[in-house]
Amino acid sequence: MIRLLTMAVCTVLCLASQSFGQSATTATPAALKKYSRPYTPTRLEWNLLQVNFAWIGSFRGPETGSYITSAQIIYRTDRQAFYTAFNVGERRDPSDPERFSSLTVLRQRAVLQEGIDQAIGILKTFFPELERQPELLLVEFWYSGGVVGGRTLVASYEKGVLNLTR
Repeated sequence: MIRLLTMAVCTVLCLASQSFGQSATTATPAALKKYSRPYTPTRLEWNLLQVNFAWIGSFRGPETGSYITSAQIIYRTDRQAFYTAFNVGERRDPSDPERFSSLTVLRQRAVLQEGIDQAIGILKTFFPELERQPELLLVEFWYSGGVVGGRTLVASYEKGVLNLTR
């Protein structure tokens, strides 16, 4: 809650500042004038912004002792659903003797389900429809095994079901 309030105050202060963006850039005020026009966000946009304020930093891999690192939650208009992806790390920290790939399928599912459950909990606060319609959330879990640019889909959550792919 404190993090949410802090981020909201910082956002308001940044938006209110007349010199924001002018001091360290080569852009002229005229180049940014289009961003000064009033804009009314939709209720979906506003609620999703609030969701992400609460969601940011929920899972930060080694920083939080987790195998997973969360990304922002977006709304995919092509799927008419909320979407987020997690990066799955092999270890919770560099000295971790338990690699994710060596965990039992049951433990792997539990680790991934924890991320899904937290996303659902935060989303339901602003979008209660998610309670009865699990198809409104899509989640992907991606593993980067140290190969530059190489990613593998570990699992996906769709229509209320978590499916492991490896």
